[in-house]
Amino acid sequence: MHFANLDLAKPQGCGMFVLFIDDDPEDYEVFCEALKAFNSSAECLHALNGYEALNILKNVLFVLPEYIFLDVNMPVMGGEECIINLKKNPKFKDIPVIVYSTTANAGEIATFKKLGAEHFVVKPPRFEKLVDILKKILI
Repeated sequence: MHFANLDLAKPQGCGMFVLFIDDDPEDYEVFCEALKAFNSSAECLHALNGYEALNILKNVLFVLPEYIFLDVNMPVMGGEECIINLKKNPKFKDIPVIVYSTTANAGEIATFKKLGAEHFVVKPPRFEKLVDILKKILI
């Protein structure tokens, strides 16, 4: 598990707490930089797949994240199985899930929306575009 220097309780003065679920550590680094560019007091926690994320949520964290960013294709447990598990759990069902993936497949986007995703974001090619997207969807 990757706790990214995050206290397991929400840090004092933390403006936003996000769980980022993606098997690509580089995507995690870029995402967290963009999140910090948008909100300098934000904290980002990383899980490598849906199974690890559910374990963190159920057994490790004292405070739930305000948002979950979820990749589609991951080993062990992918995005679809993860969002199904999140939305059927009363403790996690109200956390907004934003799918964050390289896929732009209309069928997959529709599937994730039906499963309860708030947004479906196609990973942008430029850092500045990601910051702009975060500004639009994170309230």
